[in-house]
Amino acid sequence: ARFIGPGHMDLMLDTPIDILEKHVNGNAFAPFVLNHYFLPAMIKQGGGTVISITSTSAYDLPSRKAGTGGYGLCYGMSKAAGHSMAGFLALEYGDQGIRSFNVQPGPIKTERLLQDMKAFGFNAEDWTPPEVIGEVCNWLATSKDADKYAGQCVQGQELCDELNLLPGWSLKPIAV
Repeated sequence: ARFIGPGHMDLMLDTPIDILEKHVNGNAFAPFVLNHYFLPAMIKQGGGTVISITSTSAYDLPSRKAGTGGYGLCYGMSKAAGHSMAGFLALEYGDQGIRSFNVQPGPIKTERLLQDMKAFGFNAEDWTPPEVIGEVCNWLATSKDADKYAGQCVQGQELCDELNLLPGWSLKPIAV
């Protein structure tokens, strides 16, 4: 689940309260509800894997304020709330076969971001293709070697490059 709408780039006092609620619902509450529904079946079958897409905004403050190259409180606050779930899942259900990961994708070149980020002065043309994160998620879901990352935040682009999960692609510095 994800909220797509206003608020990502608003200053705190410019953010309507209902927009903050929508961000928290999309980035924290909806994933909690999905986990709440699916965890019992995963536990009953002996295990499963939960992969959440996070963001550096969940654990780092922007270097600039919203509107000048940074992002708004709504995005960071809601991603931080959702980010905490992987650790709790690993702690509470890891011994029952539940594997959980946060994947921090970094700047990804999607049609949506190509369109949206241009308005904020970002050039997404040189960003990483989505297949990189797809390969990381596939590896996390299927490899026993991924267990060492359980409950943690995986830097998607770095892991893909390190393990050569997408032959022909390599990590290059990206101007954000």
